Amino acid sequence: MILLLDIGNTRIKWGWLQAGLLRPGGAVAHGRHPQRVLADWTQAPRPQRVLAVSVATQQLNGAVTAWLKRHWNLDMQLVRPSAAAAGVRCGYANPDQLGADRWVAAIGAYALSRTAVCVVDCGSALTLDAVDAEGQHRGGLIAPGWQLMRESLHRGTARLPLAGADGVQLFATDTDSAIASGTLLGAAAMIDQLAGRMAAELGGSATLWLTGGGAPALQPYLRLEFRHEPDLVLQGLAVLAAGIGGGRLD
Repeated sequence: MILLLDIGNTRIKWGWLQAGLLRPGGAVAHGRHPQRVLADWTQAPRPQRVLAVSVATQQLNGAVTAWLKRHWNLDMQLVRPSAAAAGVRCGYANPDQLGADRWVAAIGAYALSRTAVCVVDCGSALTLDAVDAEGQHRGGLIAPGWQLMRESLHRGTARLPLAGADGVQLFATDTDSAIASGTLLGAAAMIDQLAGRMAAELGGSATLWLTGGGAPALQPYLRLEFRHEPDLVLQGLAVLAAGIGGGRLD
């Protein structure tokens, strides 16, 4: 059994790969304090190996690594983007500049689709990555996620509140609702526009994938048809765990 970890800026997600099948484990907001997450693993059986993607701080990675060493005497193998892995060729001239979560999610989407894909990850940042039908990663885009847009408006202006309103109104009649609606609808419109343009460049038959913690809030306002897969990074890690295929590990 292999423990798969997706360590993000706000959450740690994990799953278990056993007999070639991915079994989701859980997801917890870590608040940069992983102890609340690691406590859930104390009753779990010892895995044979730990494979991870992380975009978190070295401090958080170090805390997870120390726990794994102390409780299971295991090292955490971090996946890094490479020139090619699992049938996908990296579009970046310097693969180290591509986020490992974006790379692994693209691998997961391509393995599930076996056709051109556009992957939209709705996390703290909003990222889009395209892979053509031949497995060539064409590159992608990065923009702020809708939560980050709200925080930026609050920090960068003198009087705008940190919006917390629920629901979306096209014609909002108070500031809180206007910010909440504008950021969510704005992010959805950006996704539709950019993913649509990428799909057209890929020949018009690309599968559109949606993942990340912010995906459930955004999906109702998207006009294009997306396949929502919350565990897309874990799916990619499962593909790599089955045979690294040229991938790089720390």
